[in-house]
Amino acid sequence: MLHIMVVDDEAPIRDWLVYCIQKCEAASSVTSAVNGEEAYRRILEQKPNVVFTDIRMPGMDGLELMSKVRDILPFTVFIILTNYAEFSYAKQAISLGAREYILKSEMRSSDIQRIVAEIAATTAKIRSEKVHDVLQDGVVDLYEMYRNFEQPGAVAAFWQRQGLRPGQPYLAFCVANDSSLDLRRQMVALASASRAPFSAAAMVQEHLYLLLQCPEAEALRAACAGAEAVCASVTREQKKESPPKLYDLTTLQREANRAFGYTAKQTLDYAQSLYEKKLLTYPRTDSRFLTADMAETASAVLHLAAKVPPFDGCGEFFPDVSLLVNDKKVSDHHAIIPTLELEKGDLSALPVGERNLLLLVCRELLCAVAEPYVYEAVTTAFTCGGHTFTAKGRHILSEGWREIDHIFRASLKEQPEDEAEPAALPDFTEGQLFDQVEAAVTEHFTAPPKAYTEDTLLAAMETAGKEDMPEDAERKGLGTPATRAAILEKLVAAGFVERRGKSLIPTKAGINMVTVLPDTLTSPMLTAEWEQKLTAIARGEGDPAAFLAGISDMARELVKTYSHISEEGQKLFAPEREAVGLCPRCGKPVYEGKKNFYCSDRSCRFVLWKDDRFWTSRKKELTKKMAADLLKKGRTSVKGMWSEKKGAAYDAVVVLDDTGEKYVRFKLEFPKRKEGVNGKK
Repeated sequence: MLHIMVVDDEAPIRDWLVYCIQKCEAASSVTSAVNGEEAYRRILEQKPNVVFTDIRMPGMDGLELMSKVRDILPFTVFIILTNYAEFSYAKQAISLGAREYILKSEMRSSDIQRIVAEIAATTAKIRSEKVHDVLQDGVVDLYEMYRNFEQPGAVAAFWQRQGLRPGQPYLAFCVANDSSLDLRRQMVALASASRAPFSAAAMVQEHLYLLLQCPEAEALRAACAGAEAVCASVTREQKKESPPKLYDLTTLQREANRAFGYTAKQTLDYAQSLYEKKLLTYPRTDSRFLTADMAETASAVLHLAAKVPPFDGCGEFFPDVSLLVNDKKVSDHHAIIPTLELEKGDLSALPVGERNLLLLVCRELLCAVAEPYVYEAVTTAFTCGGHTFTAKGRHILSEGWREIDHIFRASLKEQPEDEAEPAALPDFTEGQLFDQVEAAVTEHFTAPPKAYTEDTLLAAMETAGKEDMPEDAERKGLGTPATRAAILEKLVAAGFVERRGKSLIPTKAGINMVTVLPDTLTSPMLTAEWEQKLTAIARGEGDPAAFLAGISDMARELVKTYSHISEEGQKLFAPEREAVGLCPRCGKPVYEGKKNFYCSDRSCRFVLWKDDRFWTSRKKELTKKMAADLLKKGRTSVKGMWSEKKGAAYDAVVVLDDTGEKYVRFKLEFPKRKEGVNGKK
């Protein structure tokens, strides 16, 4: 699978390329950059396999970007995109090792997908073929390989810059990549003249280590393949997982998001409705315990919850109500639990969202008083070929509270995504022998950090700046359990965040807003500082008037210092125009104006006038849809055009007949009439 980057300063073309590449099965990820400087930074961080880049961009252009990247990451594949068909550009791009040089005016989605597929096919072939040999003296010897990715001259020049000469054997070495990207600390290998001539090694630099199969890993595989393995030791350690605590509002919102995909606001609305129906206790709470005087009520509610399907299928268990009680950890409101009205309520009559939430709270109550989950953590060591290997797993001794959780999850139509449980290991015994062991070197990938969901973002908000707040601060984190849902909804409504499935993704406006705001307003340190002062005021150690005066002074200073956004900041908020299509002359985006559709390149002069005489004489106006068809297909079907000569309306296909002159021309094509029963038309 390929990691691909698109670099173009024109948003419509950049977005279109990303869209085309995302449709390719061979593309595992696609990122983008708006200029050469940003692309260079991201390429050093992300190390994409393939880069599609425009030539003409503000600042660092595509050719300069390619040259700089080649000096550090010579195996990166570059596809050059341009509006200019000049031979000098093509010659320079090819000399730098560009794989292809594409004119934007001739670019089609099929071309992009073909290129990606061809690169992926070459990569797969390289991976499937033997590309190394470990000799007795430890030298890594490369066989002749495909030169599809690289131009031989570019790679040879790279080896020369490293002070290495072809025709001599060199020891391969590999050290984990670091931020300096010093290639002397990455794997370097050359073909030995005694075994194969030097050639351009067609390797994707990100997987250079894996494609060559590190000699240490290969030596390990060779030593173990077909050998005998012995179980050297089996270690067992009994562990327990205590039952979960009851829900406060934040944990209920997080779990409802995981289990049902509900937003924080939806969960709060459902909980509030259940509270008003007297089926649930007050939801806006930050406590996960009950007070001692509620123990008897809690016991009665427990027995009612145990009769609610699907929990009526649980085996007998002995609830420990004392696990729910802690007076010191209850402030204004206790944890969320069902009420005694559960006995009279008809759960089947509740809306789906409310019923799901009530069952979730019942499950948590039952789990919170159940036995611990008990298991043995098993670690088994094996020796093979003079090396030691370890396998880990677990052996369940008692399901405890997890049995209730499994029953609840089994009742759900859609199973929530949870982390995989550690696998159960067979019962190995010390001294156990295994003959003819199979061994292989396998390739694995780390995953990038996942986007926030409401679950993970609520957790982050709850603990944001926690380390900077005093231990006795009344509240920690961003917002309160009662306000966090509203904060998220406000960000979505304002267009700073958007929902994609369960994920919360910052929009361009959101990223730009954080970029221009001062650090004071975007750091939880401000919340920590205010909480500390409020705690001092509550103890009688602080001055409320001084606190308010400090806030006023800060507000005045912020307004004075940041009275306006810089020119660079204003550019971030410039509205993005939607391109109608691409100019047939230069390939640049075409935008809609009040009276026309014009090419964004002012030197191009391509314009489609809405009130062109061709249209007005036929009592028609050029619409956006018609213009889009003309730019994309070169033609558009128009109904009801007026003929002044015949005094009647007719349908025809309008064809764009652009000869490059100042004014664009059009031609008419008429559909063929069907023959009648007598052969008449």
